[in-house]
Amino acid sequence: MIKLSSAILKNMKEFINLILSNNQYTNVLSLTALLISLTALVYTIRTFWLKSGIKMRCTYCSMSTVECSDKYISSITLENLKDKAVAILQIYLKIGNSYYLQLEDHQISPLIIKPFEVYQKNFNPVLFYSVNCNRIKINDLLDNKKIPKRIILYTTSGPYKVKSFINTNHLLAQLFKNHWTADIIPRRLTFEKRSYGNNVNFLVVLRYKKKKKEIAAIKNGDTHIFKNFELTTEETQDKDALENALKTQKKKKNLKCKSFEVFDYQQRYKDMLSSYGKTIEAKYISKFQYYIFCRIRSIIDDYKLKYENYKRKKQLNNQ
Repeated sequence: MIKLSSAILKNMKEFINLILSNNQYTNVLSLTALLISLTALVYTIRTFWLKSGIKMRCTYCSMSTVECSDKYISSITLENLKDKAVAILQIYLKIGNSYYLQLEDHQISPLIIKPFEVYQKNFNPVLFYSVNCNRIKINDLLDNKKIPKRIILYTTSGPYKVKSFINTNHLLAQLFKNHWTADIIPRRLTFEKRSYGNNVNFLVVLRYKKKKKEIAAIKNGDTHIFKNFELTTEETQDKDALENALKTQKKKKNLKCKSFEVFDYQQRYKDMLSSYGKTIEAKYISKFQYYIFCRIRSIIDDYKLKYENYKRKKQLNNQ
């Protein structure tokens, strides 16, 4: 085996030396042509792969709610990975080997998913499930993670099993695993398609001719907001005082606008803030605390919650 490898290497060296001994310019052209041909071949194969067959991936979410006693599929997302449209007649969730849960029926008007397009649909709660003329319960099947489940698409080319899933490692899953994970959402108060900070007291809408308008954001003590006149500190803090000052300046023609309107932005901010609870000051949590201590606490809390739900369910069954 070693002798054979040595012989192959020796022959390769002789072949390379033979090429190098010839005209170098011709060799460069030959290698360039070969590389271009290989690139064109790879591009052609990839283009053919994108244009032929069906390649889809998906994800779906099941949930339960107090509105109904049956679990249901709340959303589905399909992604077309091919450079060709797909016409879908029906969408099913195959549960195990023999159960097909219909999610959507497009036989009258087929669902067309364009090349590289993503289709997303949300579903509302259900009353119940039926098979033939009987009611059927599938909660246990949907809850059982050991039972295989797969999305089946009935297309104009025939049935297609969606084998790959979209990676949807959302923060929500991490929140359930570790209750000390904080999903911080910035809250904004939008006015005329723009949001302002909580230090703004009033918004003055100045309307001009030809439907033109301008918005002036007045903060506490912002007395130099207008060019032709100044406001007092009191006028930047009180809505009535601000309106009277602007009316006076408009009569003096220092405020050159057709009309104006004052909005109490600070009051709207306070009304919005009142719907939230206490203010929490964020504190740093170390890796050990988060991944070890907080994770253990989350597991204990989950078991406590499951036990409480079990007791409530048992009490309801005994009634």
